[in-house]
Amino acid sequence: MLRMSLCENHLDLHLTGATALLARRRQLRIPRERIHCAFVLGKSFAVNASLRVPCPGWASRRLRIGVFGFRDSAQLWSAGPKATVLALYLRGVPYHRVVYDVPDPVHKPRRSINGSTNAGLASIRR
Repeated sequence: MLRMSLCENHLDLHLTGATALLARRRQLRIPRERIHCAFVLGKSFAVNASLRVPCPGWASRRLRIGVFGFRDSAQLWSAGPKATVLALYLRGVPYHRVVYDVPDPVHKPRRSINGSTNAGLASIRR
């Protein structure tokens, strides 16, 4: 599982369970400058646009968890059975893209932009 928390200058991703085990980390701090864009995508579209090589990762018909790809093209996935996911496109290492489930993917970015303490996400699309 993956949980996101936003601060003024960075985005913290807190990993738990199988996602933390396969990613070999419990937290990832991403500076705001590294975030290129964020999209709500259909999970089937996101899977078709991603690499198939788990390194280490695990995929089934319903779940896709772990790291897929190598070096510059590595992607961190924490996607369950939901049909839509939130995809963060990043610049630099260790990941090119982070894809994960959120309870309400359409309204999560909007709530984050409108939140008074989370004003940093408003400038993601520079």
